[in-house]
Amino acid sequence: MNMQRKSRLVLPFFVLVFIFGQIQVVSVNAQNATRVECGAEIESVFSSDLQVHTYQINVEVGTALVIYVESAAGGYQNLLVDIALSTPTGYVIAEWSLGDSYPYSAVSGAYYRNYVGPTKTVRTDPLSETGNYTIRVIGYTDTGSPYHIYVSCIQPDNTVISSSNMVSGVQCGSIIENEFVWDLEVHRYYLSLQSGDSITLFTEAASANYQNLLVDIALITPRGRTIAEWSLGDSYPYSAVSGAYYRNYVGPTKTVETAPLPETGIYIIAVIGYTDTGSDYIFQAGCVLRDGTVINPGDAPPTNLSDPVVEVGSAPEAGSFSGFGFPGVAPIDFSEGIEIPLQAEQSQTVPIGGDVVLYTYEASANETRTLNITRVSGNISIGITVIKLDTNEIIFFGGMPSSDNLSVELTFPSQGSYTIGLFRVDTVERSNTSGAVQIVLE
Repeated sequence: MNMQRKSRLVLPFFVLVFIFGQIQVVSVNAQNATRVECGAEIESVFSSDLQVHTYQINVEVGTALVIYVESAAGGYQNLLVDIALSTPTGYVIAEWSLGDSYPYSAVSGAYYRNYVGPTKTVRTDPLSETGNYTIRVIGYTDTGSPYHIYVSCIQPDNTVISSSNMVSGVQCGSIIENEFVWDLEVHRYYLSLQSGDSITLFTEAASANYQNLLVDIALITPRGRTIAEWSLGDSYPYSAVSGAYYRNYVGPTKTVETAPLPETGIYIIAVIGYTDTGSDYIFQAGCVLRDGTVINPGDAPPTNLSDPVVEVGSAPEAGSFSGFGFPGVAPIDFSEGIEIPLQAEQSQTVPIGGDVVLYTYEASANETRTLNITRVSGNISIGITVIKLDTNEIIFFGGMPSSDNLSVELTFPSQGSYTIGLFRVDTVERSNTSGAVQIVLE
């Protein structure tokens, strides 16, 4: 078995050093961070214990990140790794399992292995800020060891950019041959589906490795609800796959079939491998669309299958966008919206229908507020965009397609006027509806 990880690009889709018993911050300045892009694959080396390597990636609001770090094959037993991730404004999305305080002991000791391992994955929801995100990778090692870091992005238009075989965009009809290098490795596939579609997912160990690999599948909706979960869950002993324990729960093949799906958007399919030696496997996705179209594995999907069916109400004709508003497809023009001044801590209730409602707020530089929106009446699907008035810079975009509440922390990067735009989003399920919401900026 070749233990080098396969790499590919899938389209459409501080160093801390322990000195005299203390942690010393050698470099945390963003200017000293290594810049990376979506799809980056980097090999580096930890030369001593407790080193931290810092990376930065600039991404747009609405992008989701999948960051994976693994000890290089030759250093698998000599290196444990962990990842911390923070936003442009310093909010910590993911922190080290051991925190910033831990005993200084050999990595071979049992203490570390209760908390960290030779691989680590951090996966985010769509991000709420545009700017430079900071990734800090720490190494626990007796001898020094090389490692790899892979940074994948799921962009707001649902395109997946990845150099790793662990993150891929797929479609109905896809058949993929892939490889697990380590035990307990998870591969994530991203599939765009409509509410009312149903899917059948199948994975199996390649025939030559049938005795060396057991597999399982989890399926997660766009809003994070688990439809199918791993039989062993997220907690399991770290032991050889050949042991009897695993085979009581999982096998070399797994099938997941769903009823008509409840949500429109990107579904996450998480395939896990239990293996002693590393092994190849095959993954297949078949679909029955809500209009009755059957797409079996190996069939070519319709050309527009990955485009969510969303028609935005009161959108201007192509070419008429003023440049002020939400520059999506189709864009939402704010130039003729209904403007309402909004003060901090002030609660207001407003009806939402065919017109765009614009709340204007005067913010100071780096001011942080929590935007709370509560549905008061109606079943309207609401789009929400926060932009800087003079530059049209998007600070946040999101929506309330069916939920009754939204709460998000906003950081206004510079002093000036900002607009919170609320507008109706017509979908197949909901169109030409109206309602009312309560808004407060706390």
